[in-house]
Amino acid sequence: MFSGLRAYRDGKSAWAVVHDASNGIYDLTVSGSALPGLDAIRERLTREQDDEGAAEAGVDTMFDAPVELGAAVCRFRHDEIDRSWCCGRSGRRPDQALPARSADRSGSAERRGSPDSWTRLARIDQSDGA
Repeated sequence: MFSGLRAYRDGKSAWAVVHDASNGIYDLTVSGSALPGLDAIRERLTREQDDEGAAEAGVDTMFDAPVELGAAVCRFRHDEIDRSWCCGRSGRRPDQALPARSADRSGSAERRGSPDSWTRLARIDQSDGA
């Protein structure tokens, strides 16, 4: 399995943490500046891998090192996304198809924020200042 996290500053790589199990189940390549918390994450995941039976265990705990670091740095974890927002008013679950669009598009451009609605807003803004 492969997981990675990279940070860029001014278009240049600042740091990277990459796990590639094809290089070994404990592989964790780190480049760039020191990352607070990474050592503790690595130690815990190494201990968990050992407890599971090391390389023969059929699990890859080190996969979570970049994932957990990302959660600490960005407050985002790809496998813990709150999807409740998408079902709100429509009652549609994420795995359900969207309803078919109607052929009548009257007024829909304004609701979508099309260039036409932006132009109209710009005209209103200009007329307020005159």
